[in-house]
Amino acid sequence: MMKTIFNLFSLALFVGLSTASSQVYIALGGNYSSVAKSTLDLEPRYQTNPALGLGKIFNLTENIHFNTEIQYSVKGFKTKGAYIREGTIFVPNANSNYRVHYLDFTPHIELSTGRYVSVLAGVNAGLKLFETFNDITLEELNLPDHRKYDLGYLVGGKISYQDIWLRMMINLGLINMLDDSPTLVHESRNVQVTVGVNLNQ
Repeated sequence: MMKTIFNLFSLALFVGLSTASSQVYIALGGNYSSVAKSTLDLEPRYQTNPALGLGKIFNLTENIHFNTEIQYSVKGFKTKGAYIREGTIFVPNANSNYRVHYLDFTPHIELSTGRYVSVLAGVNAGLKLFETFNDITLEELNLPDHRKYDLGYLVGGKISYQDIWLRMMINLGLINMLDDSPTLVHESRNVQVTVGVNLNQ
C-alpha cells in the first residue's frame, strides 16, 4: 500500500514538474554547525562556515513550490580546552576547527503564507568531498573517518522581495557521521542562512 502511494506521489510530482513554470537562482550564505550526541571527552562547539548554492524553483501552484538545489556546503565542529584520552594529555586551550566539505542536495517544498513569507520542509543529502582541520587531527582525537555521505531533514522559512530573498534552514542529521564506530556518535546539526537572487522570471 505504501509503495503504491509513493509511486502515485512520484508520478504526480513528475507530471507537475514537467508542466510547471520555473525560476533559476543562486544563493550565498553561511552555516552555523556542530554535531550532537557526541561522546567525546570534550563537548564539540558550533562554528561558522560558508555555503554556496545553485537551484531551481518549480511553481506547482500559486502558493506551493518545489525547490531543487545543489550546494557546496562546509560543516563541522570546534573544540577548545585540555582533556585526557587513553592516557594522552592534550595541551590546555588547544583549538581545533574540524570541517567537512559537502556537495549537498536539498530538495524541499515551499508553501507561501503571505505575499513575502514562505515556510519550507524537505531533506538534505550530502556527499563528502574532503575534510580539513587545524591543530588537533582526527588521529589525535582517536576518531574514525567520517562517512562519505550524510542524510537528514530540514525545515525553515524565507522572506522574499521581488527577485531577492533571505532564507533560514535548520538541518538535523539522522545518521551517525562516524564510520564503523560502536561507541562514538556524531549527528550533524546545522543552521544555514543564505541570501538568494532569482535569475529569471
